[in-house]
Amino acid sequence: MIPYRQNVASPIGVTFTEMKKIISTDVGLYDLDNYIRWENFPTPKKFKKGQIDPNLMPALYLTAALSNTKRDGSGQMRMNPRSLFGSSTKTSKSDGSEVEVRVIYLQPAKQSDKPMPPKGKRDYDPQFAYLCECAGIYPPINPMGRRNNPNTCPFAGECGKVCLVGSGQLGKEDAEFAGWCKTWLWFHYPLVFLRQLLKEIKKESARSKRYGLEFYARLNGTSDITWEKFIDMDSLVEDTDGFGGFYDYTKYPWQARKKAGKWLGGQQPKHYDLTYSLSEKEEVTGKDGLKDAVEWLANGGRVAVVVDQWKRYPYDRTPRGKEIGAAGDKLVYEKMNNGDVVQRKWAITDYTDLRDGAINAPYWSPNAKKGKYPLIVDGDETDFRFNDPPSSIVILKPKGLSTRSDGNYYVDGNVYTGGTPERIDGKARGFIKSKKFILALQKKILNMMDGTPAAAKNPRQSPVTVQRENGFYYVVMDNRSMIVDGQQRFGTLQQVKNALAREGYKVVGKGKIKNVVPR
Repeated sequence: MIPYRQNVASPIGVTFTEMKKIISTDVGLYDLDNYIRWENFPTPKKFKKGQIDPNLMPALYLTAALSNTKRDGSGQMRMNPRSLFGSSTKTSKSDGSEVEVRVIYLQPAKQSDKPMPPKGKRDYDPQFAYLCECAGIYPPINPMGRRNNPNTCPFAGECGKVCLVGSGQLGKEDAEFAGWCKTWLWFHYPLVFLRQLLKEIKKESARSKRYGLEFYARLNGTSDITWEKFIDMDSLVEDTDGFGGFYDYTKYPWQARKKAGKWLGGQQPKHYDLTYSLSEKEEVTGKDGLKDAVEWLANGGRVAVVVDQWKRYPYDRTPRGKEIGAAGDKLVYEKMNNGDVVQRKWAITDYTDLRDGAINAPYWSPNAKKGKYPLIVDGDETDFRFNDPPSSIVILKPKGLSTRSDGNYYVDGNVYTGGTPERIDGKARGFIKSKKFILALQKKILNMMDGTPAAAKNPRQSPVTVQRENGFYYVVMDNRSMIVDGQQRFGTLQQVKNALAREGYKVVGKGKIKNVVPR
């Protein structure tokens, strides 16, 4: 019997002994080094002198919070290194099976060039610093100068000012310090970082498997680093029991990601699922910002978009007859953490309107009309993007932002804003789109796909069949594959039957010809 387990808040991490092996093993001889793409590995010459005091490296990055301090067999205090992964979430795949997801949160864009957070100013175990220097782990500390922080999100626009890193738990001092330390560990000791990351993936996968779950990793919770350039992701996933793969959001254009990620044979790693995150650049630069989105969609990718949802009328979205900054009176159904469904008042409800018509519209909303918008997915229902069909639009609610009585937009108070809300201008909120924009984008995609990829509404009028191509099963009508229960392709015939059954259809016929009819 598989033991039952709630979500595990604390990641496993690595022990003091494991980290000592990570640091002291010669390059290429560590047991997980074969998953590192050495031809692309960072070297010291790529790092410029800058802002960080070398005397703080590397013990600062490798030591965990004092709460993780333990005594070893000799009675000596040992500090286990801080883990790279954050707390876990548990969600369901489209086939109903549960998976466990962990995320790494680094400092976004160039926020790590700020001074070290006060939380970190205390004494540390010096053994790691000594080991790093003696073992020749590179790039080494330069005692004569300082180093700066490269950009963790090279294609970030104004969104960097209102990044998720400042919202919720991530906006607290402990999380700020942890992200700061992990960022500098990566940019100054990439070999230590990669070895620790690979070790944590192996350990998390083994633990998830014991509980009947599959483990998935997001390495760019608040960054946009081309990890596929440094890790042989496909080999790692295929060699690790219980590990389902990697997935992330990215602002890289398709061709830029392919080049920067050093994709083998020009092909995206099959075990790295990427969703393109739409930026505000068409409003900032005057260029067609949808060009990059359409290119991802044309290659079967998805596009994630933050959509307007405000409790007070903002200055640029106040309808006639309403007062700028006034509280809204539109009642919206929302689900609380305890499972209760309540109604709350909002002024602008673009996100909720789209959510109730998404292909995964929530069952608990009385206004839900599942599939009204055939390409729209509610991304806040689950963060597990593998569930989403190709060429779909993932909508997200604004986080860490609000409108106030003056009608302006604000970043909510957090450690980055000194604890008080900070006003932002129109450009900074330009990546947040309206319902009108989303529906126009959906129309453009549907025209590009030359058809509506929606489940058959009346298959008696047009024959609907199940066909197998390139190892996958598709539901096809008029030579166009359709989305059924949120999926476009299926690995087995039984998965197709189960998905159709959930939408009120069944498969009839034998051999190569299989028809879809109402149940």
